[in-house]
Amino acid sequence: MASDNIRPNVITHSTVLKGYCQDNRVDKAFEVLEDMKRCPDFAPDEVTYNTLLDGCARHGMLERGLELLKDMEASNVTPSNFTLSVVVKLANRSKQPDKGFELCYSLSRKYNIRLNMHVYNNLIHASTAHGNLPRALDVFKEMLSAKARPDNRTYTLLLRALIDAASATEAAGLLRASTGLPGVPQWLTQYKPAALQPKGGMSDAVIVEVLEGIADACHSEGLALQLFRELRGVAGISLDPKLPMRLASRAISAPASAGQ
Repeated sequence: MASDNIRPNVITHSTVLKGYCQDNRVDKAFEVLEDMKRCPDFAPDEVTYNTLLDGCARHGMLERGLELLKDMEASNVTPSNFTLSVVVKLANRSKQPDKGFELCYSLSRKYNIRLNMHVYNNLIHASTAHGNLPRALDVFKEMLSAKARPDNRTYTLLLRALIDAASATEAAGLLRASTGLPGVPQWLTQYKPAALQPKGGMSDAVIVEVLEGIADACHSEGLALQLFRELRGVAGISLDPKLPMRLASRAISAPASAGQ
């Protein structure tokens, strides 16, 4: 480019920086950032900082990521929902989920950012990944109250956590909520059914995973079979007719244990 008298701009530099991050060469990406800051014609923008923050998140480089966030603010580059989502991911990967919550909420207040679905999902993930199911459910309630519509990932994270906790009844209620069936948990009855259903509907694969988990991990074959019968009447959901036999066989082969 130099030999052709083409001057690299902010997009050029950001693209090179992203390439280094994807190639796990974060140190080189930081060098590109410093080059950009020295350039008199342009300065790093939000995309540049978010890309490098994500590179730090991939490697759990919390301290370096926090310094980068300070640099971003000092450079008068305003964070966005994408920034908050990456910051939560950074803290989660660094095994400091509380720090992610703290930063997310402080930045959202400071810059008047209304959290979107992706930020809430990362907060839920940070909670479930560290075994804090009550906190994950609180985030879900906050998400619904803020009228941020959940998606398939929201429910996948929560349903898997409920299955891991052997909370078959709660998992069944949440699955009903996600598919528009009656019988949702009491704490969800204040929300309209349409607000609970993910855009595009629930993945058939996730539904099957949950039914098998209720039958197997939670030892609640009867509940799983009842849900199967209810779900067969829901438009857009296509389940294998042989699934009940698989649910029964999984329950039979599972060790005897009291389930919820």
